[in-house]
Amino acid sequence: MPDRYWVGPTGNWNSVPASNWSTTSGGVGGAAAPTIADNVFFDAASGSVVVTSNSTSNAALNLNFTGFTGTWAGTTVMTIGGSLTLGAGMTRTYTGVLTFNATSLGHTITCNGKILNANMTFN
Repeated sequence: MPDRYWVGPTGNWNSVPASNWSTTSGGVGGAAAPTIADNVFFDAASGSVVVTSNSTSNAALNLNFTGFTGTWAGTTVMTIGGSLTLGAGMTRTYTGVLTFNATSLGHTITCNGKILNANMTFN
């Protein structure tokens, strides 16, 4: 399971070309957009940007916003195959459906004081 880190400026999750994604925190962009097999990180190196989940193929194995001070926006479905961790310093305007489809035990949802005001589906 590869890792994907947001390193670009404000943009869309599945932008083409995928210059917003890297395989390392603060690394060079150009990695493919994440899939359900990838751990996805938005951290301090991601900057205070707006990331918009804007397509039906938004997906991550584990989605982690620890240290992120930007905004997660969008209205389309986000599919998460494992855990979700929101960052205490982030802004969440995302209102799409969160679909959790883990096939094993031990996954968590950590809000860090943020409200998950979204419809959720647990498969």
